[in-house]
Amino acid sequence: MDSLTIILFAIYIPLLVLVFRMARRRGRNEALWVAISAVFISPVIGAIVLLVLGETDERKKEKIIQEEELRQSVRAKGLEK
Repeated sequence: MDSLTIILFAIYIPLLVLVFRMARRRGRNEALWVAISAVFISPVIGAIVLLVLGETDERKKEKIIQEEELRQSVRAKGLEK
């Protein structure tokens, strides 16, 4: 392999990891998004699409529940003092 190919892989692989992490944080299928980004579109476009799509409704509900549990635990600790 020539040096250009190595440089491109050194850039391409971290971008695919970025797409994977973005998909996970947004409650989307990580493997599907990495595959789509690697095969059909570029990882940069895949990341942009994930930004535009945002979180799934299920992920939003999970975050709301976690935040409410945290609020309740903080209130309970505050009342104990």
